[in-house]
This record gives sequence, structure tokens and C-alpha cells, in this order.
Amino acid sequence: MRYYETMMILKSSLDHEGTEGVITNFKGLIQKLGGKVIDEERWGRRKLAYPIKHQESGIYTILYFTGEGDLVKELDRVMKITDEVTRYRIVKRDDLLKKSLMRGE
Repeated sequence: MRYYETMMILKSSLDHEGTEGVITNFKGLIQKLGGKVIDEERWGRRKLAYPIKHQESGIYTILYFTGEGDLVKELDRVMKITDEVTRYRIVKRDDLLKKSLMRGE
């Protein structure tokens, strides 16, 4: 099992319910594919460094999760085709693995 982090920038035009729906769908997808969501951070609406697709701001969310390579491939595929996602990045987090091993998880 590997540890991952994904940061998503969602369209700023989403309301609270729309944002919750998108995040819940991705968390459900991770669980459906055998992963486990460990934590999430919601940074809220922030100004972008530069306009992306004519947007000046976006809704930032970070999900920390465990899973295998196939999960990451599918998550990447779904994020690419989801209209509400402006940008995203999925990275492997070895430092989270070290912390969990030190705690005995």
C-alpha cells in the first residue's frame, strides 16, 4: 500500500453543494477502488497565480489517501474528464509512509 496526495483546483463557479458533491464523488471512487482516504484539507476559494481557462480563482482541496497504482491511474483518468476540475496533481508521499510506520500502523 502506498500513500498519495492529490490537490484539486475546482471551478470557482461551483456552489457549496456542488463542491461537496465533487469531493464526495472522488472520495467514493478512491474507496471503491480499494483505497482509503486518510485526511483532507479544504483551503477554500483562492486567487490563482495566473488565469486558467478564463478563471481568476479556484476552490482548492487536498486529499491524502492510500492505494495501489491502478487506483491512481483510474483517479487520473476520471479527473481529466471531470468538467468541474480545473487542475489537479497526484503525488506519491513516502514521508507519510514513514510517519505511519513509526506510529505502528
